[in-house]
Amino acid sequence: MGGAYCSLISTFDFLPDHLGDHWIRVRMSDRTVWFLVPYGFGCDPAARFTEVAGGSGPPAFPDRRAPEDEVVVWSEVELDLGWLDASGKVATDEPKELEDVWKWTAGKTHVSVAFSNQPGGEGRVTLYREDHGSLRRTMPRTTLAVATPGEAVQFSSFETSELHGDSMRRSDWFGLHPRTVETRTWGLLRVTVEEAAFEWAIPGSLFTWTHGSPQ
Repeated sequence: MGGAYCSLISTFDFLPDHLGDHWIRVRMSDRTVWFLVPYGFGCDPAARFTEVAGGSGPPAFPDRRAPEDEVVVWSEVELDLGWLDASGKVATDEPKELEDVWKWTAGKTHVSVAFSNQPGGEGRVTLYREDHGSLRRTMPRTTLAVATPGEAVQFSSFETSELHGDSMRRSDWFGLHPRTVETRTWGLLRVTVEEAAFEWAIPGSLFTWTHGSPQ
């Protein structure tokens, strides 16, 4: 017996460019659900930072939450870092037209990273190649680290690696050394694949101890 399924998509203006808490409230008949947005996300990615650090501590529960309301915290954030060319260098000539992209990806490696922070930071670097069987469990090598202003670099410890069943993806898991400073801040993520490096600004909600969810 079949069932009904539907999707409701809502769009929002960009959130303010700061490290404050933001919740999305969804009401469905007699249910109210609050969804936590990791602090630092939702602002205009093309805008310049107005602050590198601000506020402190884990997210707070929404002020208008009723006792019977449900709360859903985020479990994972995935970032598309980019591509490596056939020589292993960061590819910077990705075409804008979708039709050309499929031809352009031949022989290249896509790199992404996913973060969870419940309660400590963990990163998963995933490599993807359309060339079946070209990835090995130990080659190419990957690393992950996060630098924050005025602090020592947060290096990570390699935990495990998995070659996926489709023979085109490999995921490497890294545990970040706990950052227990209460201050909310932006950090500089650095992911390397052999000699190639990707660097992205990421908020502390992804890597600071207990900053992923209300305590």
